[in-house]
Amino acid sequence: MDFQFRIFEAPDLLVETFCGKIRIDDLIPAIAEVYAHPAFRPDMAALVDLRRASLDISYRQMCEFVLRLQTQSRIVSGRWAFLVSHPADFGICRIYEAIAENIHDDVAVFYDWESATAWLGADGAKDGFGIAR
Repeated sequence: MDFQFRIFEAPDLLVETFCGKIRIDDLIPAIAEVYAHPAFRPDMAALVDLRRASLDISYRQMCEFVLRLQTQSRIVSGRWAFLVSHPADFGICRIYEAIAENIHDDVAVFYDWESATAWLGADGAKDGFGIAR
């Protein structure tokens, strides 16, 4: 799995990009890296780009992951859009959306960049981010 992220000040947005097969154990260090960044704020909007990734995560693993997130001191509260290209990944992200609603209730899953950035209120994000749409 390859993971990169970038935090933009205008619009106020975190963009995470994943490539390759993602397992639940890959997510913990990725999240820790983002949380440790000095510009990260739990209330910022985020676009999680999974279009070049494949989620290898079961329902049980997702439940355990959400329980782990509940123990984090920096629980996110901003709007998060998951951008996917495969129906299976769409389903896994919807599972996260459903079981994490008590700790993160502003989550949505999209197939296209424009819809995701519009929902985030970051319409201008489609230009100049150095990320393929």
